[in-house]
Amino acid sequence: MKYLFLICFLAIGINGDSQITVVGGINVSSIRQTNFIFSQESASRIGYHVGVHYKSDLGSSFAFNPAVIYSQKGAGFGAFVPTLDLNYLDFPLMFVYQKYPDQSFFAEAGPYLGFLVSAYDGVNDVKDSYNSLDMGLGIGAGYDLGRMVLGGRGMIGLTNIPNLNTGTTQDTRTTNISGQLYLGFQL
Repeated sequence: MKYLFLICFLAIGINGDSQITVVGGINVSSIRQTNFIFSQESASRIGYHVGVHYKSDLGSSFAFNPAVIYSQKGAGFGAFVPTLDLNYLDFPLMFVYQKYPDQSFFAEAGPYLGFLVSAYDGVNDVKDSYNSLDMGLGIGAGYDLGRMVLGGRGMIGLTNIPNLNTGTTQDTRTTNISGQLYLGFQL
């Protein structure tokens, strides 16, 4: 999977209209459980994310913006119950619309893949209780200031994150939900 980002580079080619941006910011995440009758969302966990975006123009107003981002996700469960810390290496594959490519608002959407790096329930390592792969969809918007980018992105997981071999029932789906606010600097 470490070759995924390299494949994206090779597929679109490095050209004169590409840019690399280092990003970092805050994550607010939770876990949603749904079944046929109800949907329940955990309390939020606040963490951070840091990574690199590679933006390559696809036309006058469109671009492909793959990234590799270390993201702290998970959930908080209250004052006396520990948080669930799920840390991922995310690969968002965003398609960007930006009417004026130099400095203007932009909108982005696309799928993401997340690979579980570590999982803790406050004390214990619980990585074996969770699937190593998380997939979902992301949508975001921001403003490109030239050498600096301000943005926000929502990511909704579509993959059931608990490992079904640990006793979780198949009737309940448990997925990641996260929101990111970020600041980026172009290299």
